[in-house]
Amino acid sequence: MRGEVCIGLASLFSFTATLLLIFAHVGSTNHNAVGRSISLVSLNVSGFGTAYQTATGDSSPGLYNNTPFAPLGQGFGLRQIYNWGFYGECHGGWRGTTGICTAEGNGTFGYAFAPLAVLLNDTPPKYQTISQLLIPPSSFKNDQYNRATSKAGFYLIFIGSLATALAFVTGLIRHNVTFFAAMALSIFGALMTLIGASVWTALIKRSQSINSYQVYTVPLGIKVSYGIALWLIWAAFITMLLSIMPYFLRWVP
Repeated sequence: MRGEVCIGLASLFSFTATLLLIFAHVGSTNHNAVGRSISLVSLNVSGFGTAYQTATGDSSPGLYNNTPFAPLGQGFGLRQIYNWGFYGECHGGWRGTTGICTAEGNGTFGYAFAPLAVLLNDTPPKYQTISQLLIPPSSFKNDQYNRATSKAGFYLIFIGSLATALAFVTGLIRHNVTFFAAMALSIFGALMTLIGASVWTALIKRSQSINSYQVYTVPLGIKVSYGIALWLIWAAFITMLLSIMPYFLRWVP
């Protein structure tokens, strides 16, 4: 009886962790309601135009592009919202209105978080120089560091996700060897996920230094915030931890 309860709990926790990680991975892969609402990190630049006008006196017509499916990265105008996921980013208007996602038909395995490059590539050429000068030296502006760190965090979480899924499948086979393997995979998966989630959390926290900057007395208008996907990953880590003890109890004679 104890064995049945233990394997049931372990399988439930492993399955839950796997499901949470799947949702985290599909975030920002397409512009439907689910895809665009789940992201690792969100960037709101809706107030940057006000800061630009305060600094220059220029009302900056054309700084933003409100056309939902306008091409990205070609200087056609900033979007108000940018959401990053593991395989691409989604751009859109205010309050999550439909936009375009880079991963639709052209996803990148381990998409890098490089907010400065993305903003400047969308900024119309005549506004690029001053826009770059308005953004102060900060972690947000260090694209080289952000790219390397975000990719490292992704690979750790991806490995942890595979280990978690394997733990669930392996644990369904009723044998002491497979229960031990499932326990080992859960421990390994939890460790990889913990490190990867910590890397991403620290990366976003560093980038949030931009949130407090001002142009004269006006906020810079660039706000970095944590996305739902990051909390899903942390929740998956907790459920992975919860699965370890039942696997251990079932493995022990």
